[in-house]
Amino acid sequence: EARTSFASSTSPIDKMVRHLIFDTKLPAADVVEMASATPARLLGTIDRKGTITEGKDADINIVDKDFNVIRTFCKGE
Repeated sequence: EARTSFASSTSPIDKMVRHLIFDTKLPAADVVEMASATPARLLGTIDRKGTITEGKDADINIVDKDFNVIRTFCKGE
């Protein structure tokens, strides 16, 4: 069986992150990695996305204590 596509969902990623953290009680650090570094690795963009490291794109979401997105930076802006 070819594995040439990704599963998709109509749920926004921030909603899924909150569900995994608050409803299933998974550790927040693990969930954040699942929602950032893992997709970047699967898409082949890990060299510039998925972590906050010098030379990368500097894409980041700032969240409140309930993991609601309050600000987004793309390429550091």
